[in-house]
Parts: sequence; structure tokens; C-alpha cells
Amino acid sequence: MEWLKAEIVRRGVTQKDVGAAAGLTDVQMSKVLSGNRKLSAEEASAIWRHFGYVLPDDEATDTDMRILQHLARLSDDEKTALERLLKRGG
Repeated sequence: MEWLKAEIVRRGVTQKDVGAAAGLTDVQMSKVLSGNRKLSAEEASAIWRHFGYVLPDDEATDTDMRILQHLARLSDDEKTALERLLKRGG
């Protein structure tokens, strides 16, 4: 679960918040992070979504579709600039 530990640190969130997003108790989350408990597919998906990832089985919202339409109109240079801006956090 090194990826999960690293993501928690990188994002500055608590283990408790991440566990709660997956429906896990503090004890269960602690066991996950120590390698003594595996995540179910549903729990892992909930954690990925908590971190803002869109999963293949997620349905796009109307807002998502409008954003994608705007992105499709950007030039390569504009996409690169937007990516840099998003990586900086704002």
C-alpha cells in the first residue's frame, strides 16, 4: 500500500478521511496501510474517486461533457499551458 501512503502524504489528507471515504473504520484503514488487510474493489474505487480520479465505469456529467468540448477546441500550446497551470494547483 505504498502508493496509498504516498498519496495521503502528497495530498496532505488524513488516513481517517481517506478511510471514511471508502467506508472503513480507523482500525480497518490502519490495517490496510500496514499491509494486514486488502482493499475490496469497491473500497479501492471509492478511494480513487476521493482523490479526484475518474474511473472507466464512471458516467460523465453534463459539466464533464461541456469541459471536454472546451478542451477539444484548445490548441496544443493552450493544452500544455493549462496542464502546467493545473499541476501548480491553480
